Amino acid sequence: MKLTRLFLSLMTLSSFVNVGYSQNLNTEKTAFINFLKRQYEQEKHEGIRLVEDYDKVYIISVLSLSDKAYPSSNIMFRVAKVKAAQQIGAYMDGTRISSDMLIRSTESGDSIQIEKVEIIREYSNSFTRNVELLTHFSKKDKTDEVVFIYGKEIEIKRKD
Repeated sequence: MKLTRLFLSLMTLSSFVNVGYSQNLNTEKTAFINFLKRQYEQEKHEGIRLVEDYDKVYIISVLSLSDKAYPSSNIMFRVAKVKAAQQIGAYMDGTRISSDMLIRSTESGDSIQIEKVEIIREYSNSFTRNVELLTHFSKKDKTDEVVFIYGKEIEIKRKD
């Protein structure tokens, strides 16, 4: 009987410690997400950004999609995740960009019209897994657009 009480006491103490620890992690994560949302509202930036915490570095991908372009929210969330993973992968592993300029001239009567078209191609062979959706919210100025913020903790070798 005493052994059972001791076991139950230890289990109860263990659950309180775990709840306190997980609440601390959730509080830190919530504060971090709120910081990212405030930063977006101030700067309205999209793309990749490195954010350094006290002891961690995160690569953040911010993108927006129009909810009218997708038949369901599940598809829109999947597209957002793939785009974020592609952006993060391209940033980490690099891309190759090529550009071609096409100049076409047409002659009609006594005038010549010149049309310039630039074709830009981006080649990337990378794709990053394990990106985490940190938050999503509707844009304040455009109600049909949703902003997605994805993140991934990265390791950076520091020079001491």
